[in-house]
Amino acid sequence: GNDDVFFSPDGRRLIVNEEDNYDIHIVDYETRQITWTFGASDTKGSKPGYFNYPDDAHLLADGTVVTADIRNCRIQFIDPVTSKITAQWGKEGTCKHDPPRFLAYPNGSTPLDNGDILVTEIPDARITRMTRDGKVVWTARAPGIRYPSDAFPTRDGQIIVADYSKPGRIVI
Repeated sequence: GNDDVFFSPDGRRLIVNEEDNYDIHIVDYETRQITWTFGASDTKGSKPGYFNYPDDAHLLADGTVVTADIRNCRIQFIDPVTSKITAQWGKEGTCKHDPPRFLAYPNGSTPLDNGDILVTEIPDARITRMTRDGKVVWTARAPGIRYPSDAFPTRDGQIIVADYSKPGRIVI
């Protein structure tokens, strides 16, 4: 069920999301041990502590975990020390594009160097850049994309996004 694995900013930990298992994990890279888990393995849900297809979990520089929760139409920020949700964009049960109040099936939550988050939403192939406090910096549709996945910035300031509906198709 592993879908994505990303290093923490310091390179000492990995964060793994398992969409099909409905959970995410932090792994100590040196010891290869799981040090934290969030979500109920093999149990989807929308209440606190549950996911319905977590995707693109990242460890932020301040230690916070950010992850998209696709089918719950939300992005969650989680403190791994307390396992408490510290912030949420979107609302479970309301899947439409009106960030940060509502999100439409977000399948990407990419942290940027300045602390902003790049959110990818499946319907209408939307990509939105937001500050950590939820202010929309910009939003745009990815041209010619049917199923955007994992938007990431390039070094020259462009955004690259995969079209999951057509394996191997990348658009910049």
